[in-house]
Amino acid sequence: MNPRQRKLILAHSLPAIAAEHRQLFLLISNFQAGVRIGWEHPQLAALYERVIGLSIAHFAHEESLLSEIEHPGFATHESAHGKMIADLAPATYLDSLDPGGIELQHMFDAILVHHIREDVGHFFADAETDA
Repeated sequence: MNPRQRKLILAHSLPAIAAEHRQLFLLISNFQAGVRIGWEHPQLAALYERVIGLSIAHFAHEESLLSEIEHPGFATHESAHGKMIADLAPATYLDSLDPGGIELQHMFDAILVHHIREDVGHFFADAETDA
């Protein structure tokens, strides 16, 4: 794929990717607020399931886009997504993690850092590169 085609595909796709990032940040913020104000376990579990579901859908969207544009970092990015989803598996949360605990916060931080550091590098930087 030539650089101009890659740039056009990225420019068309970035608003949706950015919207998904905002949705994930909001869900994670809502979960953290729920922990602070003392939501019951069922409410937190339902919100956590939404974080996982949106993360899976978002990662699939990113991976499809990276594959389509034949991005050289595709395999590394896909691997990072797989690890995050495995770490966020519902059974892990429901069986062993305190909703307000440090382990869960580290998992959420990993998602946020990934979106800021990795996604910006793969998507936004490539879209701004001159063709």
